[in-house]
Amino acid sequence: MSAHALAAEPRSDMSLNIPPEFERAVLDRVASGAYETPEDVLKACLEGLSLLEAQLEEDHEWIREQIQLAREELDRGEGIPSDKARELILADVRRITGR
Repeated sequence: MSAHALAAEPRSDMSLNIPPEFERAVLDRVASGAYETPEDVLKACLEGLSLLEAQLEEDHEWIREQIQLAREELDRGEGIPSDKARELILADVRRITGR
């Protein structure tokens, strides 16, 4: 369906059951002047969700790439024994947390 066809469609009267705390949060944002309407708040939320989902997909792709690189290193015999890996990880945790 084209963007023009979507724009020509009548607006849906979608009915949602919104928990009171969400309704208050939406109305507070409208009352603050940050948004003109509750629909603007919903639009901003959906845009934020889309950005978050895109970032998560990028993160997942990076993790998949790192796993593939690690597998290739192991295939070349460049791995380290699990007890040595555990020691290195614990040392990093101690350094980061101060414990």
